[in-house]
Amino acid sequence: MNKKRVFISLGTLLALVLGADAQIAETYSLTDITGWSTNQLAALPWFAHWIPLPPPGAPSSFSAAARNGSGAVAGDATGHYPTPDRGAVVQSGATTYIPAWGGHSWSYWSCDATDCHFYWGRVEHSPATDVNALGLIAGHATIETPHNTNPLDYDEHAYLFDPATGLKTDLTPDGTGYARAFRLNDSGVVIGNYAGPSNFFAFRRETDGTMSYFTHPVATVQPMVLNNAGLVAGIHTTYTVSNRIVVPWIASNTTALTAIPLPTQGNPDTCTFTDLNHHGLLVGWANKMATWYETTAVRWHADPDGNWVAEDLNEILDAGNYILDRVLAVNDAGHLIVAAHEDVAGTPQRTLLLTPDVFPPPTVVTLPPTSLTPTSAVLRAQVNACNLATTAEFHWGLASPYVATNPAVGGVLTGTVPTIVTCLLTNLQPHLTYHFRVQAQNSQGAAFGEDFAFTTPYDYATWATEKFGAASTNESLAGPWANPDDDAWNNLSEFALGLEPQSTDPGVLQPRNELGRLTLTLTHPLDRAGVALTFAAATNVAGPWQSGPGATALVNLTRSGNLETLTVRTDFAGTQPRQFLRVNVEATQP
Repeated sequence: MNKKRVFISLGTLLALVLGADAQIAETYSLTDITGWSTNQLAALPWFAHWIPLPPPGAPSSFSAAARNGSGAVAGDATGHYPTPDRGAVVQSGATTYIPAWGGHSWSYWSCDATDCHFYWGRVEHSPATDVNALGLIAGHATIETPHNTNPLDYDEHAYLFDPATGLKTDLTPDGTGYARAFRLNDSGVVIGNYAGPSNFFAFRRETDGTMSYFTHPVATVQPMVLNNAGLVAGIHTTYTVSNRIVVPWIASNTTALTAIPLPTQGNPDTCTFTDLNHHGLLVGWANKMATWYETTAVRWHADPDGNWVAEDLNEILDAGNYILDRVLAVNDAGHLIVAAHEDVAGTPQRTLLLTPDVFPPPTVVTLPPTSLTPTSAVLRAQVNACNLATTAEFHWGLASPYVATNPAVGGVLTGTVPTIVTCLLTNLQPHLTYHFRVQAQNSQGAAFGEDFAFTTPYDYATWATEKFGAASTNESLAGPWANPDDDAWNNLSEFALGLEPQSTDPGVLQPRNELGRLTLTLTHPLDRAGVALTFAAATNVAGPWQSGPGATALVNLTRSGNLETLTVRTDFAGTQPRQFLRVNVEATQP
């Protein structure tokens, strides 16, 4: 059996994928899973973007797009008038719907020689396309647009949805009216496309909210897949008078597009990428544009010299009587799900599981710590054992190189489901920055997560010592109820809101009227232990004060470093001429 490979230089990726070819299977065992029972399908290896069974509790109209190792499944729930199509996430038997920002209503009359007909409808949807280890959801949703006669004249914006808070953040680049989010990795990076001034281009949104753009002087740029190493793959298409020129590309933590090859067998001129695992194995299919229905299953990967290789699976393995048409998914262990057909005219489509002859080292991603207190933290990471017995541990200290190692809770991992592992650190110091990373190891090698830095929160005593120095024990000056700057904020409130206790802080609260709703934006630090902010509204200053639907609504929430900015408005039914909105600052008394 001869291997047919195509090479193209890709030196910029050498540092990232050097030696990656050692993780690529030489052969696979093939299993036809067409018609398998529910129990058999449930026992298959785990894939993030191929989900053989609906999750428990999902609506009957639910179509799954992606899942995470904690059991969250994101997708789309088809609606029936008057309920619109909606994005949804299903977990633990419960469904959370993701509403659109609005929709597009249309109507028109059509008359012929005998009578007239009235047509009308509304386009409204918000499909979810991916979910990451932290439970965040990426997708796109329609926005409200003016009524007209064109049912296709609607706009969509990309979103990032947090089911824990219900907040849906608009990711659409400034100055454009259309964007879709396609993939989201476990670090929180999102890729998608948007309508530029002259063409469709791609965007990449980093975890901190910064945006970068994949553009081309003449081509439409389409991103398709993303992994935890920051690799993005897609195609760009140049339209000529009589043809389309499609170039597959890859980008490594940058927006520079580097061309990668198509397989030579059959001379295809376009391709579709469907998945990219965290070891850098890229899969999909290739075909000729003129015969789009005749596809061939393809995998791409970088060899030890950093050259990307395109391999037609029909050429590199013996599939018996099967023709391999499309690779639908790949997992971190290297399993493939392939759409195929038998080499007999008129036979139906088959679904195959390809199991690699060798499994790779584990994959890991360092996640933000949780349960932070001034003296403790729970470290977190996601580990995929890649079907081999795997151990994990955390390295941590005040800086790298790390000075301490703690084993992850849970012992030995195995299987193909990515698992969040944790470790409790105690006896830390308040308001001090620590660094950590995860290491996981199996019989094939070790994997290291990226360094992650966190700062333990202030307690009041540490804050008071920093602000008042030797006078921090003077209750009349530095005590929680003292107000040495006479600005209406006592020290406990100044501590909670990140204010300066010995100088006046004007303009902390700036309410405004937005379309008849009293609206308030407030920025506060996240590193204050025992602090909680709540909002309440009333139509009379004497009350009753209420929170939640019908009283208050969270409009926006953004985080930048250690600061969180909240925008909250009143949410009363109808028109209320008198509206009151207040923030309650709750802090544990020292």
